[in-house]
Amino acid sequence: MRPNQRKQKIAVAIIHGMGRQKEDFAAELKVRLDESVAGCFKKRGMKPRTDDFVILPIYWAHIADRIQDELEIRLELDVLAWKRLRSFVIGYLGDAIAYQMPLARNQFLVDSIHLEMKNKLAKLAATCGDCAPLCIISHSLGTVISSEYFKSVQQARASTGASPLASGRTLALYYTMGSPLPIWALREKDFGFPPDIPSPGLQRMYPNLVGEWINFYSKYDVLGFPLRPINDRYRRRVNVDRQIDVGRLFSRYTPLAHHYYWENKTVVRRMAEGLVRAWIAINGAR
Repeated sequence: MRPNQRKQKIAVAIIHGMGRQKEDFAAELKVRLDESVAGCFKKRGMKPRTDDFVILPIYWAHIADRIQDELEIRLELDVLAWKRLRSFVIGYLGDAIAYQMPLARNQFLVDSIHLEMKNKLAKLAATCGDCAPLCIISHSLGTVISSEYFKSVQQARASTGASPLASGRTLALYYTMGSPLPIWALREKDFGFPPDIPSPGLQRMYPNLVGEWINFYSKYDVLGFPLRPINDRYRRRVNVDRQIDVGRLFSRYTPLAHHYYWENKTVVRRMAEGLVRAWIAINGAR
């Protein structure tokens, strides 16, 4: 790249998992990621370029919450025992059950969530450029949503618009954690197939960029699984299944570990290293 050329930004989308979520769900992760990215640059003796990583949360819980709130009103949970527990179950299982491809498609939940993803990725493209490399960070049901979205657009089964970024053609880095994808794989013959990571056309746009799919899981997290054993197609796409202990003192060795991947320094540092390597591959080490 010539010295007077503008540096290429990298688009980063963060997708949350199941259950009730706040709109600012990714705020703390963004701070940790910015700090870790800056540290990776400094370790290489380079000036931190955190502004070249545009991080955008993809918040979809409000779409599911509206439906679940209506259901709770109809069921009159106030007159039933264990109201809070029932609401928790509806919030958790409801997300997973509702996020299914309907036989008759009519703006069902899956369509609405995919539209939200498309719109947010279009926003990233407007900031970073239509052909900006894309990194996806996803947790729990968010790994299923992102996987299904990119399978759909890569297979041209959905209207994606003209942006290579929004249509998955610049997907370079994919970080999944606490993923229940193997359970979703039960729906398909021979457990289905994953999205193409990296996108097949990525090397034509960025010859020096090497993509990766790193899957983090805790052996104590009953909702998170390794992905490579699913079948040969997953084995070819997922670079590493990394077992890691996540969580605080009283949650690390329990199923509650599912909620703590984004707090783990090793997880955040590994994602930051991947982002910085990608930036250098595109822009050079100066």
